[in-house]
Amino acid sequence: MQDVIRPEEQYSIVADTHRPPSPQRVLKQGDSFGVFDQHGDVIASQAAELGLYHHGTRFLSRLELRLGDSRPLLLSSTVTDDNAVLVVDFTNLDMVRDGSVVLPRGEIHVLRSRLLMDGGSIDRIRVSNYGRCATDLPLSFHFASDFADVFEVRGTRRERRGTLHPVVVGRETVLRYAGLDGIERRTRLTWSPAPDSFDAGVVVFHLHLEPRETIAIEMTVLCEEGDTRAVAAPFEASLAAARRNLAARAGAGARVRASSESFNRWINRSTADLTMMATHTSYGL
Repeated sequence: MQDVIRPEEQYSIVADTHRPPSPQRVLKQGDSFGVFDQHGDVIASQAAELGLYHHGTRFLSRLELRLGDSRPLLLSSTVTDDNAVLVVDFTNLDMVRDGSVVLPRGEIHVLRSRLLMDGGSIDRIRVSNYGRCATDLPLSFHFASDFADVFEVRGTRRERRGTLHPVVVGRETVLRYAGLDGIERRTRLTWSPAPDSFDAGVVVFHLHLEPRETIAIEMTVLCEEGDTRAVAAPFEASLAAARRNLAARAGAGARVRASSESFNRWINRSTADLTMMATHTSYGL
């Protein structure tokens, strides 16, 4: 019978989780933009401006991925050259039970890919077991929304605010806010497959991973206003559509090439940055 590693919720961490303040990762699509830390997380204690925004309102003020009850160990973090996807690699920390390491660091690999849409985002999480034993491991998402406008985030104090409604919990979780302008704003979160347990601010997946097995999870965040009900295609279809749109916009402008590949990479990234910042309005681009 094959051994199964079951790390307890309370364990010592041998590998150090502390990291100095990290650069931010920014994505934008249409009237939505996101400011995240290197993990792809939104943690208010790190920087007040982190969050997912749509039409000038922050629809997510907290978003944190945890492996066990701690943040996983960051390996790498980058935004693709076309600014379409944030890609983050993690591994597990050393997990100890009864004084012994039961899951050595580096046995579990987590690949997080985030695509921003105009009106939301999609995360694809791939968790792989590279150890020789099967492993039972909880993976959780922690989230919240303050529905602050960008002026509040920048430090403006408001005399009055709207009303935060109780969180609707279920296979899809809805965070609701009734604004002083009479418009209800909602952050709708869905997961595929469905979580094993959920609460007002957290969902948990109890993963069982055989050796060399990979499990994929998709999380969709939709920003809704008024009577609109947003929908989103799965990650791969949404990514293909986003890249077609980016390529069409980039192809409509001037192209510059030189004999220096370093220069070409620099100019291509700068072009992608300008393309990302441009927004369609009723007056044009």
